[in-house]
Amino acid sequence: MIMTGKNRLSGHPMGLTSHFTLLFMAFAVFVAESPNTLLAGRRKDDQRNRKDHDDKTLQSHYCGEICYRFSPAPPVTTGTLQAWFKLTISPADFNIGERSGRRMFVFFHLSKMDSDSKGKSRSKSKRLSTKKLGGTILSLKLCEYRGSLALKTVWNDEIVPKLNIPYDQLGWKVGQWYHVALSWVHSSRRVTLKVYVNGVCLKSYEMDTSFSVSKANALLLRVGKVEGSSKTMQFDSGSLGIIDVVCWTSRVLSDKELKQFGTVPAQCPPSTILMDTFNKVQIRKKSWTKSSLRNLKTRSGLPENGETKPVCGPRGTIYGPAVLVGGSEDAKKGALQLYVDP
Repeated sequence: MIMTGKNRLSGHPMGLTSHFTLLFMAFAVFVAESPNTLLAGRRKDDQRNRKDHDDKTLQSHYCGEICYRFSPAPPVTTGTLQAWFKLTISPADFNIGERSGRRMFVFFHLSKMDSDSKGKSRSKSKRLSTKKLGGTILSLKLCEYRGSLALKTVWNDEIVPKLNIPYDQLGWKVGQWYHVALSWVHSSRRVTLKVYVNGVCLKSYEMDTSFSVSKANALLLRVGKVEGSSKTMQFDSGSLGIIDVVCWTSRVLSDKELKQFGTVPAQCPPSTILMDTFNKVQIRKKSWTKSSLRNLKTRSGLPENGETKPVCGPRGTIYGPAVLVGGSEDAKKGALQLYVDP
């Protein structure tokens, strides 16, 4: 189970306070603190083993994903998405080639969202179909590509083969922190995409596109891990890794800026749309069923976006609105998906 808060910053300097991470592994709930307590930037090594923070890691039971909902949609003709992460399983455990157990580690998944006649986004369905989402603008994920594990880039629902990087070329090690970023510039019928790891541009590609990113009424940014199919975005189980700082800016950051953000603590970049460091986590070793979530909503309701007052239920504590997804109607376990209005 997974919960989230929200933070929208506009160039505020970030203090070096305690850190927390988003761990997709086994049951928890959290809410973000005020922006001035956040930490922007991480060390390039793994010197962050603090015992006093062991009980403040965001975890998920059965699956995990955070969804940031933007309505109206911010400008997306140019931008940069970046995050700090580390893997917690080996590449062999991604079950490449086994369709039923195949896994993805999704760093960013930015989609258009359909809207009703009043402009209100329809996003609280228990199943998130790609049709309802309105199509993928871009995504960056670690997943299968042609029978092996690779860092894969998608633009306009299409894989960009020129940007894909095989896992054995990345040299990533389990348990070590890395910084990853994806930038794009879209103008007329051309788009330029760049993939960065630890502040270094590994791949850059310019291509023709008829896709228009300016027509979206609302956007959904998804961070976490999902198992995809042609009709729905569902979830897999197990622990894939940890995502720490997530940042989205409405401009392309320079190589120097990305190098700085990817190696040392940095200020929130100008033109920031979203920055989240997943602060103030509380562990709740509980599982959720459709009936228990339904009873919780009926009995006490859920707090509005941004509230920090917890709502206690029979199986744990919830911060923020949640939707139970995945599994059948009589499934014993389900996953909580969080929507956030930045």
